[in-house]
Amino acid sequence: MNEIEQAIADICHLSYGLNYEVFLAIHEVPRALGSRVTEYIREAIGIEAVVGGHVYISGEDLLIEVEKCLTYEGHRGTGPLPENRNSPRFNHAVQIVLSHARELVASSEYCEEFWLDEGHPADPVFWDFAYLVVGRENVHVLIGSSSD
Repeated sequence: MNEIEQAIADICHLSYGLNYEVFLAIHEVPRALGSRVTEYIREAIGIEAVVGGHVYISGEDLLIEVEKCLTYEGHRGTGPLPENRNSPRFNHAVQIVLSHARELVASSEYCEEFWLDEGHPADPVFWDFAYLVVGRENVHVLIGSSSD
């Protein structure tokens, strides 16, 4: 398991808490001329994905939203356990994911936010994000959500 895969696994494991679970993934697919957003998403997360829509987003706004979601504190009765969320291991994992996302955004041509009408790999309840980071040769799909 490489560093980013381990960081994602750590975030998901350490976020598990009071009626709270996190799904997080970063998929890479080759960029193909003429391909549509839907094709990239389906290749990354599955043919059952039905894209509800997509809009351009700045890399800065993408990074702000990802950080906000990954560091979600929760509410009384739901959310990550504070001792896990505040642990050095969790904070290190979040920084690795954010650093990786910053690198992807910095080398991208553009970013898009998308949402799914069907086929989401998890059941978003508290927060979710879904982005395409389009580079010259590859497209990265960043998708995350929390559920109960």
